[in-house]
Amino acid sequence: MSGDLKELARKALEAEFWRKIDRSGGDAACWPWMAASRHDFGYGSVYWEGRHTQAARVAYVLYHGVTLARIGSDLVVRHLCPGGSNPGCCNPHHLKVGSRSRTCMIV
Repeated sequence: MSGDLKELARKALEAEFWRKIDRSGGDAACWPWMAASRHDFGYGSVYWEGRHTQAARVAYVLYHGVTLARIGSDLVVRHLCPGGSNPGCCNPHHLKVGSRSRTCMIV
């Protein structure tokens, strides 16, 4: 039974996370982080998997079914938004993992 409770708690955290993002523009649009918590330069900030991180990283891991540890601290989540980099965007279709100089594939 405790496994079921852990899964329910995880689903509730995920639902709470997605409620802080405006997805009303559809899959092609940027999905801005709407919560007040932000890092410097406009990146959304959230506590996830035991640490503070960027909201876009969490959007990426949730969408791709990986963990923050899988991305690692040596890689960044790059914003490849249609209108140019948008640090507040959490649309997983606009996010790619890579180094500061190039994109690479994690999943």
